[in-house]
Formats: sequence, C-alpha cells, structure tokens
Amino acid sequence: ACWYIIFVLLFIFIISSVRPVSDVFDIQHALHENLAADEMPGYNFPMNFYQIANYGDFWAWTKGILYPACFNYVYYNGVPRHTVYTKRNEFAVVGVNRIMTAIRFRQVR
Repeated sequence: ACWYIIFVLLFIFIISSVRPVSDVFDIQHALHENLAADEMPGYNFPMNFYQIANYGDFWAWTKGILYPACFNYVYYNGVPRHTVYTKRNEFAVVGVNRIMTAIRFRQVR
C-alpha cells in the first residue's frame, strides 16, 4: 500500500509538471470571455450565452457572437490576418484555435 501511494504521488507530480496548465487555462479563459461571456447585440439588457432560453436566443448568439469570432479575417486595426502570417491563419478563433472543418452543432441528451 505504501508503494502504491508513492507511485500515485510521483505519477501525479510528473504529469502535472509536464502539462502546461497555465497555457491551457489562458486559452480556455480567452475562449470563455470572447464567446460565452460576451454580450449579444440587439438586446435591451445584458444577455450572454448563459442566459439563452430559446431557439431565437441561440441563433442570435450564433449570428452575433460566434460567427463574427470564427470568420473575422482582420485584426483590430484592420490589417488582414494573411498579410501578417500565411493564409492558414485566416480561420483563427480568438487567436489561438483554428477552424479545420465546418462548424457543426450537436445536441447532448
């Protein structure tokens, strides 16, 4: 039992040391702030992803937040993304993720 505890502690330490936890957190936090916590346009009150109550709200979020974030081809100063890097950078979401295929929605029950 003692060797098992030592093994588990060493295993957790080694896995935690190798994983870039702060980098993963930064990416997840950027996605959350820019997609889920951002306020949707066209509402008289603050509305974000967590207040979606019906299909109309979902499609308003998709058209107002998700689509512009995924298919924004210019930086904040108007410079196209492919002039700074290559054409591969055109579909970068929040500057860290890249769209590889079509965006698909699925329902988890």
